[in-house]
Amino acid sequence: MLHAIDRAHLRAVAATGEMNPMTASDGAEDFLRAFHRDRPGCTSAAIARGRGEHGHSSYASLAALVPSGVRVLDLGCGDGYLLATIRARDPGARLVGLDLSADELAAARARAIPGAALVQGRADALPFVDGAFDGCVSHLAYMLMPEPAALATAIARVLAPGGVFAIVTGGGPLATEDAFSWYLDALRDTPGRAEVPRLGDRRTRDPVTLEAMWRAAGFEAFTWRRDVLDLGGTPDEVWASMATSYEIASASGAQVAEIRARFDAAVAARVAPGARVPCAMVVGIASARRAALTR
Repeated sequence: MLHAIDRAHLRAVAATGEMNPMTASDGAEDFLRAFHRDRPGCTSAAIARGRGEHGHSSYASLAALVPSGVRVLDLGCGDGYLLATIRARDPGARLVGLDLSADELAAARARAIPGAALVQGRADALPFVDGAFDGCVSHLAYMLMPEPAALATAIARVLAPGGVFAIVTGGGPLATEDAFSWYLDALRDTPGRAEVPRLGDRRTRDPVTLEAMWRAAGFEAFTWRRDVLDLGGTPDEVWASMATSYEIASASGAQVAEIRARFDAAVAARVAPGARVPCAMVVGIASARRAALTR
C-alpha cells in the first residue's frame, strides 16, 4: 500500500489510465519474471557490497549523478536498494520506482523508503506524463530491456529539459583470471542446462553505440566511465555474488551442486586456505542530459 504522500506524487506525474499495463510478454520477459519471483533482492545482495576504484558501490556512484532535491524515476528499481541509497543521500528527492516484478516491488515496500512511490509497470509503456521527472536512473536494468533506442526516446519524453539519464551497465569479468572467470568456467563445464533466453541488447554496454542511441533520442553531454567492482571475499561470499547470475537459473539442483564443486576446486587450486578470494566485475557508468528539444 502506497503512503498518502506517494499517492499525491503519483497523481501529479501519472498519465491517465491503468498504472499497471501488463501486456503480452516474450520468452525473455517470462524468464525475468520467474527469476525475480524466485530471487527478489538478489541483485543488490550480490553487488551492493562491491566497491569500485573510487571506494564507492555502483549504487552510490549512480546516486551521485542525480542532482539534489529533484524528481527521480528509478527504472527497473528491483528491491529498492538504489532508491534507498538516493534517499539517504538526499532527503528532499521525490522518488518513483518502476519495476515489472511484483515480488521485487514487495521487497522494495518492505524497505519502507520514506516518500518513495512504487509502481508495477513496463518500461516500454511508461505510465507518466511528459516532463514528469528531472532524473532517471537504472542499475543493471536498462541493459536487459528490449528496444533500448526506443526506450531512450520514451525516457526523454518523461524527463524535463536538462533532466539527467544515468545508468550502470555491463557486469562482466576482468580479462585477468579471478573467481569470476573460474565461475564462468564452472558453468561452461557443466553441460545440460536449459537455454537462457537472449536478454537485452549488447549495444547498451558499449559507450560508442550507447551514446549514438541516446543522442538520436535527444540527449546530449554524454559521459562514460569504466569502474571495476571488488567483489572478493571468502569463498562463500564470492559464490553468493556469482551464483545470482541469470545463467545458473537454468540449472537443476544437482547441476548447481556440480557447478559449486567445480568452483570450489578452482578456488582451492589457486588461493591459499583462509586467504581472500579475488573477484572483480567490470561495469560502465553512463549519463547524459535531455536536450531542450527532443527529436
